[in-house]
Amino acid sequence: MKKFSFKLQKIQRMRVAAERQALVELSRTVGAVREAEEHLRMIQERRAEVIASLRGTMDEAVVQVPVLERHHKDLDRLDGFEARGRQSLAAAQSAYDAAAEWLRERRGEVKALELLEEKERRRHQEECDRDEGALQDELALARHDRRVR
Repeated sequence: MKKFSFKLQKIQRMRVAAERQALVELSRTVGAVREAEEHLRMIQERRAEVIASLRGTMDEAVVQVPVLERHHKDLDRLDGFEARGRQSLAAAQSAYDAAAEWLRERRGEVKALELLEEKERRRHQEECDRDEGALQDELALARHDRRVR
Protein backbone atom coordinates (compact mmCIF):
# COMPACT_ATOMS: atom_id res chain seq x y z
CA MET A 1 0.00 0.00 0.00
CA LYS A 2 1.43 3.35 -0.98
CA LYS A 3 1.88 6.01 1.69
CA PHE A 4 -0.57 8.92 1.88
CA SER A 5 0.84 12.40 1.39
CA PHE A 6 -1.24 15.56 1.48
CA LYS A 7 0.00 17.90 -1.23
CA LEU A 8 -1.10 21.00 0.67
CA GLN A 9 0.68 20.01 3.90
CA LYS A 10 3.00 23.04 3.84
CA ILE A 11 0.10 25.41 3.36
CA GLN A 12 -1.79 23.65 6.13
CA ARG A 13 1.17 24.11 8.51
CA MET A 14 1.32 27.80 7.61
CA ARG A 15 -2.41 28.19 8.26
CA VAL A 16 -2.11 26.43 11.63
CA ALA A 17 0.77 28.74 12.54
CA ALA A 18 -1.33 31.76 11.53
CA GLU A 19 -4.17 30.43 13.69
CA ARG A 20 -1.81 30.15 16.67
CA GLN A 21 -0.58 33.68 16.03
CA ALA A 22 -4.19 34.92 15.92
CA LEU A 23 -4.86 33.17 19.22
CA VAL A 24 -1.85 34.87 20.81
CA GLU A 25 -3.06 38.23 19.50
CA LEU A 26 -6.53 37.57 20.91
CA SER A 27 -5.01 36.74 24.30
CA ARG A 28 -3.01 39.97 24.20
CA THR A 29 -6.13 42.00 23.44
CA VAL A 30 -8.04 40.27 26.25
CA GLY A 31 -5.28 41.42 28.60
CA ALA A 32 -5.52 44.98 27.26
CA VAL A 33 -9.30 45.01 27.76
CA ARG A 34 -8.96 43.74 31.33
CA GLU A 35 -6.26 46.29 32.06
CA ALA A 36 -8.41 49.14 30.69
CA GLU A 37 -11.42 47.92 32.70
CA GLU A 38 -9.33 47.74 35.87
CA HIS A 39 -7.93 51.23 35.30
CA LEU A 40 -11.42 52.62 34.76
CA ARG A 41 -12.68 50.84 37.87
CA MET A 42 -9.88 52.38 39.94
CA ILE A 43 -10.73 55.87 38.63
CA GLN A 44 -14.39 55.34 39.49
CA GLU A 45 -13.48 54.16 42.99
CA ARG A 46 -11.28 57.22 43.52
CA ARG A 47 -14.09 59.45 42.26
CA ALA A 48 -16.51 57.84 44.74
CA GLU A 49 -13.99 58.52 47.53
CA VAL A 50 -13.74 62.19 46.54
CA ILE A 51 -17.55 62.51 46.44
CA ALA A 52 -17.83 60.86 49.87
CA SER A 53 -15.20 63.27 51.20
CA LEU A 54 -17.06 66.19 49.64
CA ARG A 55 -20.29 65.10 51.30
CA GLY A 56 -18.46 64.86 54.62
CA THR A 57 -17.14 68.38 54.14
CA MET A 58 -20.65 69.66 53.37
CA ASP A 59 -21.97 68.10 56.60
CA GLU A 60 -19.52 70.10 58.71
CA ALA A 61 -20.77 73.21 60.51
CA VAL A 62 -18.20 75.46 58.84
CA VAL A 63 -17.62 74.88 55.13
CA GLN A 64 -14.20 75.91 53.91
CA VAL A 65 -14.14 77.19 50.36
CA PRO A 66 -10.55 76.03 49.59
CA VAL A 67 -11.49 72.48 50.58
CA LEU A 68 -14.54 72.58 48.30
CA GLU A 69 -12.45 73.97 45.45
CA ARG A 70 -9.88 71.18 45.92
CA HIS A 71 -12.63 68.54 45.80
CA HIS A 72 -14.10 70.04 42.62
CA LYS A 73 -10.65 70.19 40.99
CA ASP A 74 -10.13 66.55 41.93
CA LEU A 75 -13.51 65.66 40.42
CA ASP A 76 -12.73 67.57 37.22
CA ARG A 77 -9.36 65.84 36.96
CA LEU A 78 -10.94 62.43 37.57
CA ASP A 79 -13.64 63.17 34.98
CA GLY A 80 -10.87 63.74 32.43
CA PHE A 81 -9.13 60.52 33.47
CA GLU A 82 -12.42 58.65 33.23
CA ALA A 83 -13.11 60.00 29.72
CA ARG A 84 -9.63 58.93 28.56
CA GLY A 85 -10.13 55.58 30.32
CA ARG A 86 -13.40 55.00 28.47
CA GLN A 87 -11.68 55.84 25.17
CA SER A 88 -8.88 53.43 26.02
CA LEU A 89 -11.41 50.72 26.90
CA ALA A 90 -13.30 51.30 23.64
CA ALA A 91 -10.05 51.04 21.67
CA ALA A 92 -9.08 47.85 23.50
CA GLN A 93 -12.51 46.32 22.86
CA SER A 94 -12.27 47.29 19.19
CA ALA A 95 -8.85 45.62 18.98
CA TYR A 96 -10.32 42.54 20.70
CA ASP A 97 -13.18 42.39 18.18
CA ALA A 98 -10.73 42.64 15.28
CA ALA A 99 -8.50 39.93 16.77
CA ALA A 100 -11.51 37.67 17.36
CA GLU A 101 -12.60 38.11 13.74
CA TRP A 102 -9.06 37.41 12.53
CA LEU A 103 -8.98 34.22 14.62
CA ARG A 104 -12.38 33.15 13.23
CA GLU A 105 -11.07 33.58 9.68
CA ARG A 106 -7.88 31.63 10.42
CA ARG A 107 -9.87 28.82 12.05
CA GLY A 108 -12.11 28.66 9.00
CA GLU A 109 -9.08 28.32 6.73
CA VAL A 110 -7.59 25.58 8.91
CA LYS A 111 -10.93 23.75 9.05
CA ALA A 112 -11.28 23.92 5.26
CA LEU A 113 -7.83 22.38 4.79
CA GLU A 114 -8.57 19.71 7.40
CA LEU A 115 -11.74 18.77 5.52
CA LEU A 116 -9.83 18.70 2.24
CA GLU A 117 -7.14 16.52 3.79
CA GLU A 118 -9.75 14.13 5.16
CA LYS A 119 -11.41 13.93 1.73
CA GLU A 120 -8.03 13.23 0.09
CA ARG A 121 -7.25 10.61 2.76
CA ARG A 122 -10.56 8.81 2.07
CA ARG A 123 -9.94 8.95 -1.68
CA HIS A 124 -6.44 7.56 -1.15
CA GLN A 125 -7.81 4.76 1.05
CA GLU A 126 -10.44 3.88 -1.56
CA GLU A 127 -7.76 3.77 -4.25
CA CYS A 128 -5.56 1.53 -2.09
CA ASP A 129 -8.52 -0.74 -1.33
CA ARG A 130 -9.26 -0.97 -5.07
CA ASP A 131 -5.62 -1.79 -5.86
CA GLU A 132 -5.51 -4.37 -3.09
CA GLY A 133 -8.76 -5.94 -4.32
CA ALA A 134 -7.38 -6.12 -7.86
CA LEU A 135 -4.16 -7.72 -6.58
CA GLN A 136 -6.12 -10.29 -4.56
CA ASP A 137 -8.24 -11.06 -7.64
CA GLU A 138 -5.08 -11.62 -9.70
CA LEU A 139 -3.62 -13.88 -7.02
CA ALA A 140 -6.85 -15.86 -6.85
CA LEU A 141 -6.90 -16.25 -10.63
CA ALA A 142 -3.25 -17.31 -10.66
CA ARG A 143 -3.93 -19.96 -7.98
CA HIS A 144 -6.96 -21.16 -9.86
CA ASP A 145 -4.95 -21.42 -13.12
CA ARG A 146 -2.27 -23.47 -11.34
CA ARG A 147 -4.85 -25.83 -9.90
CA VAL A 148 -6.54 -26.26 -13.25
CA ARG A 149 -3.26 -27.18 -15.01
